[in-house]
Amino acid sequence: MKLFLAHRIDIYNQADSFYVGLFEDGEYRKLSIEEIRDYQHEIITYNLNHLLDHLRMVYEGNLPIITDLGQIIKINTGRSKKTYSKKKYPWIFWNRIHRDLGEEESNRLYSIIREGTEEKQLVETLKALATKVKKFYEVSFINLKELKQESRFNNLENAIQQVLNERQVEGIHVDVEKLDGLITELETNKNALVNRLRYKYGIINLDYKYLRRFLIKKGFKLSNKDFDHFNLISFLKNEKISSELCKDIYITIRVKSDYEKLKQYIIEEGNLIFPVFDCIGTITSRILINYPHIQQLKRENRTIFRAKEGYALLYCDYNQFEPGILASNCKDEAMLDLYNSSDIYTSFSEYIFGTKALRKEAKVLFLSYLYGMSNKKLVSSINRVITSKGLTQNTSATEFFSKFEKLEMFKLSEYEKAVNQGYIQSETTLRRNIKKTKDGKKGKKSETRFVLSQLIQGQASFILKSAILEVSQDSEIEFLVPMHDAVLYQVPKSKIEEKKEHIETVFLKNFLALCPDINAKVDFKAFEE
Repeated sequence: MKLFLAHRIDIYNQADSFYVGLFEDGEYRKLSIEEIRDYQHEIITYNLNHLLDHLRMVYEGNLPIITDLGQIIKINTGRSKKTYSKKKYPWIFWNRIHRDLGEEESNRLYSIIREGTEEKQLVETLKALATKVKKFYEVSFINLKELKQESRFNNLENAIQQVLNERQVEGIHVDVEKLDGLITELETNKNALVNRLRYKYGIINLDYKYLRRFLIKKGFKLSNKDFDHFNLISFLKNEKISSELCKDIYITIRVKSDYEKLKQYIIEEGNLIFPVFDCIGTITSRILINYPHIQQLKRENRTIFRAKEGYALLYCDYNQFEPGILASNCKDEAMLDLYNSSDIYTSFSEYIFGTKALRKEAKVLFLSYLYGMSNKKLVSSINRVITSKGLTQNTSATEFFSKFEKLEMFKLSEYEKAVNQGYIQSETTLRRNIKKTKDGKKGKKSETRFVLSQLIQGQASFILKSAILEVSQDSEIEFLVPMHDAVLYQVPKSKIEEKKEHIETVFLKNFLALCPDINAKVDFKAFEE
C-alpha cells in the first residue's frame, strides 16, 4: 500500500518535525519517524533529502522504498535546469503547489508549515499537502506512461534512488587530517595564483561577469550578456589548450573552487560526510552530488576520502566511454576499427598534431566537435594549439573526420529527426524537448547542437546506472561515489581481487549489452589519479 507523505522537518530539533501520511485506502494518519523508517511499502514524498537527514537519526540498517516525486516530474518535463529560472523549476514541490493553488494560498500553507504551532492546524495543512502529493504523483505517472518511461523509472531510476538513499544515510569516511592539510595548502596556492593574475594580467576580480568582460576586451569571442559561470568554465576549458591567459584563469578558478568547497565540508561523528544526491541531476540523467561537491574536485584533491575499517577503495572507470558509444551507435566501420585498435584520443592527437603527447588537448577538441563545435571553430582551435605549442600542422581535422562517413550520416539523420519531432530521444535516453520555430511546427535547427550530447551521454548514464544496480546486488560491494563514467566503491580488504573481477565483469557486460561492436574496457586506478 503506497503512502503519500507530507512533512515538516527540523533535523536540529526532532521534536519540531511533523509527519502526516495519506494511505491508498484514503486514511490520513500522523506518523512518527520510526513508523516511517519501518514502513514495509513504498513512500512517495517531496524534499527527500530532508527526510533522509531525519531518518539518519533513527537508522538501523534498513530503509523503506522512498520515491522522490521531483524525479518523476523531471523526466516528464524534458528540459534542462538551465531552461528555468531558479524560482520556476517545475519539479520542486512548492512550485507545483504555487501553480496549483495560487500565490496567496500557497504562501499561507507554507507559512503554517514553517511557523505553525497548533497541532490541529498543522495536521490539516499536511493532510492537504499529502492530498496534493497523491494528485501530482498520479498525474505524473500518466505522463510517464504516455512518454513510455514508466518501466525505466520503476526499474532503473527509482531503483538507483534507493542505492543513493542508503549511501546518503550511511555516509562516506573522510581523513580529517588530510582534509585540514589540503585546505591549508589550497589556500596558499589560491593566494599565489590570484596574485599572479593580478600582476601578470591586471585581473583584480574573479567574479564571472568581470572575467567575461575582461576576456571580451582581450579579443575573445564571448557573449557580453551570458554570465552563467558554467558556460564561462566550459569556454576556459576549451580555450586553455591554446591560450596561456585562459589556462591561468582556469587553474586559478579551479583551485579557488576546491578550496571553498573543502572549507564547507561538515565532518560529523565517525569522520563521516553525508552526500546529498540528485538521481536525475541533468537532462541526460547523470547522478549529481549537490553537497558536498565531490564530483567537481580536481583529481589530486580527492585524497581525503577513505574506506571504512576493514575495507579498501576500488575505483572503476570506463575507458573512452563516449567515443565507444558513438562508434557503436553510428556503425561506422572506420571509427569502430580505430576505437578497437587503439586509443582514439591519442590517434586524433597524432593525426592532427603529429604527436601523441597532446592527448588531453585532442580529447577536448574531439568531444567538442562531436557535441556541436563547427568545422570553422574546430580548425581555429587546432591552429591556435599548433601555434602555441610551436608545432607544424600534420593533417587537418576535417580530413580526419571525413573518414567516418557513416558518423556524418548518423549525425545528419539524428539532427533531422530532432527537428521534425521537436525533441531528442532514444530507447535508452530521456526525452529532451527542444525549442520550436515561430510557427511551432518544428524544432529549431540551432537546437541540433544538443542532439549527440543527449543521445551519447544519455546512453552513458543508462549503462552506468544499470551497472551500478547489478553490482549493488553483492552486499559486500558498497557504492560510494558516482562520477561521469566511473564509480568509487569500498570492498572487503580480504576480497579485493575477487570483487574487482566481479565489478569489471558487470561493467563490461552492461556496456556490451548496448554497444556490442566495441572492445569495451574498464580501468582500475586510485580515485585521485
